[in-house]
Amino acid sequence: MSAELAALVRRRRVLVARAAVQRAELAALAERWRGPIAVADVAYRAGRTMRRHPALIAVAVALLVQMRGRGPLLWSGRLFTLWELYRAFREQRPRRAGP
Repeated sequence: MSAELAALVRRRRVLVARAAVQRAELAALAERWRGPIAVADVAYRAGRTMRRHPALIAVAVALLVQMRGRGPLLWSGRLFTLWELYRAFREQRPRRAGP
């Protein structure tokens, strides 16, 4: 019985060590994908916001049409800043209680 118990203890140590190595490998893989997943998450949230607020699409198209010769990329940083300010304001504003 003691030999069987010792064999089980050794097998458990081997399995725990193997699991630690696999966890480290998985963490390295996940770290490599962190950036692309974050970009996809931002795009998903932007799509959901656009779906809930279709007027934002109309405003964006109107701005692009109005700035056609001046380079819309020049304004993209400013628009992003405005978007971040809007989100910060929206998160701080208290929500109204439902009916």
